[in-house]
Amino acid sequence: MQIMRRSTASLFPEQKGITACFTQIGATRLATLSLQRERPKIIEGLVRRLESGVPPNETQNMSDSPASLQDIISAAWVFKMNKLSGKEPSWGTKDDFDVLYRLVLKACESSYVHAGWEQRLRKDEE
Repeated sequence: MQIMRRSTASLFPEQKGITACFTQIGATRLATLSLQRERPKIIEGLVRRLESGVPPNETQNMSDSPASLQDIISAAWVFKMNKLSGKEPSWGTKDDFDVLYRLVLKACESSYVHAGWEQRLRKDEE
């Protein structure tokens, strides 16, 4: 039985082999690492917004950068864990969870609209 071997160049004709593919993946990953270092600060700001009763849809107040869905969900989880871990023993009623869920859903909706609006504005400016 003969094993056929393909060159990596035929798998990725637009690139020069598997090395170029890994180089591209590595560059993309490095770009996301800098964002991951900033993520705890972003989530902390979103938690503060939740504590104020404001939907966590923006990374800064009146900014042009909407929060990502992952950051909104993470902020909600951190907020809930802080409340349930004993910092506020009276928190945890149905009404408390209802308010949290409404704020998170509103943030998801607003962030999605904000992101779409930003893209549209950039297109119009060009």
